[in-house]
Amino acid sequence: MSTEGKPDADIPALRKKAENLRDRVQNNGDDFGELAKRYSDSPTAQQEGELGSFQRSQLDPKIAEKVFALNRNQMTDIIETKTGFEILQVRERYEAGEQPLDKVDPEINNKLYEIKMEPAMRAYLTTLREDSYVQVKPGYTDTAAV
Repeated sequence: MSTEGKPDADIPALRKKAENLRDRVQNNGDDFGELAKRYSDSPTAQQEGELGSFQRSQLDPKIAEKVFALNRNQMTDIIETKTGFEILQVRERYEAGEQPLDKVDPEINNKLYEIKMEPAMRAYLTTLREDSYVQVKPGYTDTAAV
C-alpha cells in the first residue's frame, strides 16, 4: 500500500488494509499473487507482485533480516517503508553456493526443452502461416511475416 501523496489521516486505514490482506492469505488461504494483482500499488502488481530473485546483499539490511529468516511460502509481517507498507512472501529459497542436482534438475530440463522446442515451434508456425490466408490491416505490422 503506497502512502506517497496521501494525507496523514489516511495512513492508519492503509495499514489496516494491508493487515487485512495479510490475514486473508495467512488465515483464509487466499492466493498472495491474486491479492497483489488486485490491491497492490506496486508496478509489479500485474506480475502478481513478483519481484524476482535477490541475494541478501541486494536488499536493505532491515528487510533482508526479515526476509532471509523465512522459509518457502512464509510472509513477513507488515514492513513500513518511507513510501508505504509492504508484505513480502518467499516463493522459493536457495542456499548460497552450488545446488544439488536433484534440486535444479527440473529447471535444467525446462531450459534444455525450451532451447530445442523454440526453433521447432517457429518452423511449425511458419508452415501454418504459409498454408493460411492472413490479411494484415493498414496500421499493423506483420511481425511474424515469412
